Amino acid sequence: MNPSHAALGLTRRVLFRRTLQVAGAIAVWRVTPPAARTALATEVDSTSFALGARELSILEAVAETIVPSGGPFAVGAREVGLATRLDRLAQAQGPDVVQGLRGALWLVELGGGLSIGRAARFSSLSAEERERVLAALSTSRIALARDVFTGLKQLTVFGFYAAEASWPATGYDGPWVRGKESRA
Repeated sequence: MNPSHAALGLTRRVLFRRTLQVAGAIAVWRVTPPAARTALATEVDSTSFALGARELSILEAVAETIVPSGGPFAVGAREVGLATRLDRLAQAQGPDVVQGLRGALWLVELGGGLSIGRAARFSSLSAEERERVLAALSTSRIALARDVFTGLKQLTVFGFYAAEASWPATGYDGPWVRGKESRA
């Protein structure tokens, strides 16, 4: 084993387990379970549910790169509170998904800059550089990097379109059938 890997506690077993966790998280995001619909339909506040503050800021940077403010729509990830919504969604899915999402976020944060020749954290890069990082991950020779990109992109886009605050900007009038209104 490489001495630097030993200092980090990175063994083949740990690497394999983390790879499986990331792959599992990506697989979960590709389906829309009832818990996801419930988690995204409820209002959220700025409290972190499953991710730490640093991980939430990485998720915000990823989400804002994929769905930028002033991009194709009048609102973006920041305006709909997307990172917090996705944090709540991850919590609803359980600890394995949370761990997989954390692994994916740290892969992008620590390894993303290297994909464009910069030794910098993803969240510290400019918007243009972050776009280049995600584009590089999407076409990487490493399958895990491509899978992480695909999973984060699908999660972000799903969360954005599911957020009621994005509906007017996207031209969606809402569901045809609404839930029962309370008669207070």
